[in-house]
Amino acid sequence: MTKGKRKCGTKNWNRIPKISELNRNVKSCRLRCMDHFEPNLKKGMLSFEEILKIITLHKTLENQWLKMAKQC
Repeated sequence: MTKGKRKCGTKNWNRIPKISELNRNVKSCRLRCMDHFEPNLKKGMLSFEEILKIITLHKTLENQWLKMAKQC
């Protein structure tokens, strides 16, 4: 999949499964790339400050996770 992403970039998701020779649909490839290959994605444990910020935002915004993500 990384070979397909290098050739096509992240704009042409229809070509990635064909170039990568994967038996996956376009949506599956896109989600996998966004979840696993995104360089800005932080992986690992959350800090104490991050946990407090999530709890505070959840108290004010409840389950509006998209709005919470924009404020983080």
